[in-house]
Amino acid sequence: SLIFVTKNLDGNAEIYAVVDSTNMRNLTNHEHWDFFPLSHSNDMISFWTSRDDANKDSMQYDYQSVYTIKTDGTNLTKRFQIEEMTNESVGNGIFPAISPDGNIYVFMMDLDLYSINMDGSNLKNLTQSDGIGEYFPFFLDNEINRIYFSSHDTISPSLNIYSIDLEGNNNKKQHTSFNDEKSVILYPKFKPTLPNKK
Repeated sequence: SLIFVTKNLDGNAEIYAVVDSTNMRNLTNHEHWDFFPLSHSNDMISFWTSRDDANKDSMQYDYQSVYTIKTDGTNLTKRFQIEEMTNESVGNGIFPAISPDGNIYVFMMDLDLYSINMDGSNLKNLTQSDGIGEYFPFFLDNEINRIYFSSHDTISPSLNIYSIDLEGNNNKKQHTSFNDEKSVILYPKFKPTLPNKK
């Protein structure tokens, strides 16, 4: 199996496939910055890049484009570009997630969660939370139409787990109820059920 990481070994960030500490392969190998690799289920990864930014020759990267590439480094394909992305809007991170069927991409921008189809259509603000941060989205393997994430409300400083449907109805459902700063939840991820060993 492979692990995909972002490393800055040659003056800009690249996406590497890692087998072990002595075997890393540069998949992107581009002069501009590549970030947030995300594994898909069909031997493909996606990543954000500054290579198409209007400000790509400055240090104020916007990371407007998502590309996919096969895990062997072939078939580099531009999927979409979001011109609304700015250096400021991604200052808190992007933290992408892909739906189990591989068709819907969810990411963070301006502290909200957005969805977009992998063909670049139907960009949608899912949370519209007016200053309340929505972080670290993830899908359950058996729920294509619902995204889970960390968020907080105006009462508790803790991050709790919420979910929202992908239709954009903004019907946010709370799943945990931690009420103090020591209970902050970061980077929640769903652990899938593993097949029984024979």
